Amino acid sequence: MAALGKVAALSTLLRPVVAVALACTLSGCRLGLDVALDVARDGSGRLAVALAADAAANQRAAAAGADPLALVADAGERLAGQGWETRDQTAADGSREVELSVEAADAVTLSAQAAELAEALAAPEARPLEPLRVTLTEDRVEVAGAAGLVPGEAVAEYGLSGEQAVALLAERDALDYRVTVTLPADVLSSSADRVEGSTLTWDIAPGEQVAISATGVRPQFPWLLVAAGAVAALLLASAAAALVRRARRRRPSGTLRPWAGD
Repeated sequence: MAALGKVAALSTLLRPVVAVALACTLSGCRLGLDVALDVARDGSGRLAVALAADAAANQRAAAAGADPLALVADAGERLAGQGWETRDQTAADGSREVELSVEAADAVTLSAQAAELAEALAAPEARPLEPLRVTLTEDRVEVAGAAGLVPGEAVAEYGLSGEQAVALLAERDALDYRVTVTLPADVLSSSADRVEGSTLTWDIAPGEQVAISATGVRPQFPWLLVAAGAVAALLLASAAAALVRRARRRRPSGTLRPWAGD
């Protein structure tokens, strides 16, 4: 029941963000949306969503009374008791970024949190994220899902068709949307646009629905190193004990006093 309550809270708090962000970009604002998933070898990891805007967009949104970054920051405050952390930074040039993040202890929990986030971001205007699923095998880590910026029927409320909304967003370069996945080791295969080390990035353009797919090496726990360390510690302890015993054998048992006579 607690998990269901958490889904409801996250969905209620974040769902307006997509609608407000889309309205903002269609009216001339430029925003950045980032979703990041970091996966460790045991399936634990971190999930984050961030929304950014330059100074002009912040001023325009505040004047219109429809600030998507304020919605994200408010959601972060309300979710603080459920494990979510908020990072809210305003730069010297007036640009601002608000990030919400949460830690997960295993692959099942991390996948569930990604599904919650995807549902929370879904809106009649667009569904930017499909659930990201993390799967572990003995020697592989796999992430699969989807992301997109395909307008829904609700954009008609702005007097636009889906095609017109896509053209307007693309023409103004109004929304910079990225999904990044970081794997615990080498990448074996992926559908990413860019790969830097073990970090993969997908750039989502207006009108696109993109498959998120990544497979990487799952590092094995270094049992040999642990065993070698234990053996080395045992040898050092044995050597130290031998030195102590040898020193005790060499130490004189006592000193004889010279006889002074009667």
